Amino acid sequence: MLELRGKKVSDGIKEYVSKELETLSFVPKLAIVRVGEKPDDMSYERGATKKLKSFGLDVASYVFPQDISDEDFKKAFKEVTGILLLRPLPRTINEKDIENMIDPKKDLDGISPINIAKVFAGDTTGFSPCTAEAVIEVLKAYDIELTGKRVKKYDCR
Repeated sequence: MLELRGKKVSDGIKEYVSKELETLSFVPKLAIVRVGEKPDDMSYERGATKKLKSFGLDVASYVFPQDISDEDFKKAFKEVTGILLLRPLPRTINEKDIENMIDPKKDLDGISPINIAKVFAGDTTGFSPCTAEAVIEVLKAYDIELTGKRVKKYDCR
């Protein structure tokens, strides 16, 4: 049985990101948007923040109360480089509107309609969901053949 370890992959991605950051005149900023105080969302947020900061990226958490209005919530998507939206959102917020508001170039989890369409069309110019992308990266790092499996190969770099 083969044991797959994410650290090997993470280290490779960290090295890649470090080199890419050297070519930029700014540090990309990821916005993690969370509504409410769900323990699993808070844990995910802490882990993502720690990992991304270790990569040299800027991370800001935007935390809103569970009872925030749809209108107030929509104002949160203005001035960031990348968005990771923790879902599901409260029923008082129109999630479809939010998905449509996210600029596909800022959509780090592949939830904008344009990025979803690109995933299904096999177009690798968009963003696909983080978790699925991470699994593919781990499998590639261990040279696990994907041909013939119900998986699409995407090169996220």
